[in-house]
Amino acid sequence: MHSALRRVVSPRSRYRRPVSFRWRYLTESGAEQTGPDETFAEQAEAESWLSDEWPTLLDGGIDAVTLLDTDSDPPAELYGPMSLHGQ
Repeated sequence: MHSALRRVVSPRSRYRRPVSFRWRYLTESGAEQTGPDETFAEQAEAESWLSDEWPTLLDGGIDAVTLLDTDSDPPAELYGPMSLHGQ
């Protein structure tokens, strides 16, 4: 194979796993609450969705959220809980 055409693969990229994100919904006491079943391919997509939807979530009895990496077993908490009341 001609060196200019050789595909270069970063050692890190070979071991990357797919990632998906979702929100865990919580009541004021910290108990899990049912909410929209949305999954996102990118963290920024999940965060953008939340910035649009937080008033609806709050009206539906959700007081806080935690962002999860759902491709971990068990799902890994990336950050949170984050109150929706301070938005």
